[in-house]
Parts: sequence; structure tokens; C-alpha cells
Amino acid sequence: MSWVRYGVAEWQLLYRNFLRSLRIVSEMRILLELRGPVTRTPVGWNSKVFEDVAEAVSRGGKPYVVFNRLFGRPVVDPRDSAWCEKYCVSDEEFEAYVKELQKIIPALRKA
Repeated sequence: MSWVRYGVAEWQLLYRNFLRSLRIVSEMRILLELRGPVTRTPVGWNSKVFEDVAEAVSRGGKPYVVFNRLFGRPVVDPRDSAWCEKYCVSDEEFEAYVKELQKIIPALRKA
């Protein structure tokens, strides 16, 4: 991944540390609940991230992965209606996204 993500120039370091922390938690068999947002972006855009996370948490224990859809305007300011219209998803879009994700990532098929 060579593009800037999360609006942070050093995102790669943050991402590596995030995966490292997931591996440590998994190896220690600490109960983990990981939440991920679902937006109106193609599943493939984030499939590498999902695969990296699935690998990191598969080392021990049983993590709980919860996907939350973005379904409405933010509660905090500033509110950007155009952003909401572009990225917030309906129930149907959310279910289709999760089904597509399950096709891509074998570890999620068990859930």
C-alpha cells in the first residue's frame, strides 16, 4: 500500500503498530472485540487490510469482529451532508458488503 491513508503522512508506521498490537493481544489470548466501519466503497479497496487484520488475530483465542455500517449524519460538527450521501450505507448495501467480504476472506466464512 503506497498511498496516504487516514490523512496522516506516517500512516504506514501507525498501521504496522496496529497490526503488531493485534498479534500481541491474540497471542496472549486476550478477549478481543474489533469493530470496523462499512462505507460505500468497494470491498476490494480494503480487502488487504481485512486480510492483514484476520491474519494478525488468528494466532490465538477467538476474536469477535463487528462490522458497523455508517448509516446517518455524524452527531458531531462539522457535518458534511455530501460526505454522508457518498459513504453512508443502507441495510441492503451493508448486507451485500458483508457477503462480498465473506467471499474474499476465508476466515470470515466461519462466522
